Parts: sequence; C-alpha cells; structure tokens
Amino acid sequence: MNGMLSRAVTGAATVARGVRDDQLDLPTPCDGFDVRELLDHLAWTAAMFEAPARREQPPPQGRRTGVFGEEVPVAEDASPFERAPGLGGRDPAWKS
Repeated sequence: MNGMLSRAVTGAATVARGVRDDQLDLPTPCDGFDVRELLDHLAWTAAMFEAPARREQPPPQGRRTGVFGEEVPVAEDASPFERAPGLGGRDPAWKS
C-alpha cells in the first residue's frame, strides 16, 4: 500500500507543479471541483495523512466544509496510517 500511495503522491505533485495561475478556475472531472478547489482538497488530504505522524490534529478544513465527519475513535496502538481514516470521520475498520 505504501508504494502505491508514494506513486500517487509523486504523480499528483508533478501535475500540481505544472498548473499555471490561469488554469485555476478550469473545471476538472471531479464534480463540484475546479482546479483550485481540487488542489486545495489534495493539499488538505496530504496534511490529514501527515498530522497523525506528527501526533497533531489535522487542519479543520474538511470538517468545516462538511467533507469529513466527527472523529471516529481508533485503537491507541494503531499506526499513523491506520489513524488517518478515523481523523477524517471514517470507520478505520471499513473494507472495500
């Protein structure tokens, strides 16, 4: 999983660095997100994954905008990666 996540982050960062200011208001394939909003969402998601590793709370943006719910309790011995869904208001035990 970490290899897949690393490749996704690297690819997203490459694309994000190539975005020009005049492209920020363009639509994306994601309903309700222009380029600026999608980049903001990706930055917040990265911060959400980073926060538990630093033993910090994630930025409040996701809860303020209704994207994420109230924090779901996670076992004390859970890894930072396992804690991330709980911080975002998702049940960490959920499986696809």
